[in-house]
Amino acid sequence: MWPIALLAWWPELPPEPPRVRSLPSHRQAAAKQAARRYAEGPLRVTDFRAAPPTEPVPGSPSLQAFTQTDFRFTWKYTISRRNRRFHLKATTIDLYGVVVRDRSWNRAPDNQRLLDHEQGHFDITETAIRQARLKLQEPMSRRLIRASGNTLKRALRRLEENVLQFLEPFAAETRKRHTHYDRVTGHGKNSAAQHRERMRQKNDLDRLAKQLRVLPGTTHSPE
Repeated sequence: MWPIALLAWWPELPPEPPRVRSLPSHRQAAAKQAARRYAEGPLRVTDFRAAPPTEPVPGSPSLQAFTQTDFRFTWKYTISRRNRRFHLKATTIDLYGVVVRDRSWNRAPDNQRLLDHEQGHFDITETAIRQARLKLQEPMSRRLIRASGNTLKRALRRLEENVLQFLEPFAAETRKRHTHYDRVTGHGKNSAAQHRERMRQKNDLDRLAKQLRVLPGTTHSPE
C-alpha cells in the first residue's frame, strides 16, 4: 500500500454550474494564489481581484459586489491490489471552503457594510462545509471512502464520484441559502435584516465549531 494525495474543487455558485475537477500537482501553487481558504481569515478588499462587469448584472442591475466561493477537498488514500483490481481507501478527506479571488469583484471597496454582507456569503459556504464534515463522521458515510476498479484511473474516478455525490446536497442547499440571504437583506441594504442574518450565521458557525471540536481525532478524517 502507498499513500496518495489529491486536490479537487467544486464551484457552487453562479455564473458557472457546479463541477468537480482534479487538480494536478503542478497547478496547485497557482490555484492557491487564485483562491484563499476560509481558515485564513475574513474577506479583505484584496480578495476582490476581478474587474466589475461593465454592463448591469442580469436580474440584479444594482449589484455592487460578487463573491465566488467554492467547495474544495483534498484527500489521502492507500492503494492495494487484489484479484486483479485496484482497491482505494481514503485515510483522510479534508473539506474546506475558499474565496476565488480572480472571480470576485467589488464596485465599492471602501464600503464596510458591503464587505460584511459579502462575508456573509463566505460564512454560508463555511457553514455547509462544517455540516458536511460532521456528516462525514457518521457510520453511514464510511462507504464513501472506499472504491475499486480494474484500473487505477477507474478506481480513483469512483472514489471522487463518491465524494461528489456526498457533497451535492450540501452544495444545493448552499445555493438556496445564498439566494435567500440576498433576497431578505436586499443585498445588504436592509440594515435590520442584514444584522439578523449575520447574527444567525455567526451562531451557526459557533455551534458547528463546538460540535467539531468534540469529535475524536482529526475532524477531517473519515475514520
